[in-house]
Amino acid sequence: MSYQCRNPFNGKVLKTYDDLSDQALESAVCRAEQVYEVAWSKEPMRQRAAVLKQAAAIMRGKSDQLAQYVTLEMGKLWNEAKGEVELSADILDINLHGLPLRACCLAT
Repeated sequence: MSYQCRNPFNGKVLKTYDDLSDQALESAVCRAEQVYEVAWSKEPMRQRAAVLKQAAAIMRGKSDQLAQYVTLEMGKLWNEAKGEVELSADILDINLHGLPLRACCLAT
């Protein structure tokens, strides 16, 4: 069975996704775990922080587009959707100690 993403306002199908078997899901989780163990966890904290900071900047740069997706797929009001995108970017800006990245390991 496939999964359909529907517009909550009018019920229109926005996109249909193929079903994922338990085996395919397990394989994807295992691959992600391997990438974490082999690569990501070995990166210096400064490098990982830079990646998260860049991701947050991209989210902020595309906040209108991302908020449009949130509105379309979840039915949130525009201001709520924009707020959710900003909150998500803010979360990426927080390091393991709860301090904004700009105040810690990215200072030059």
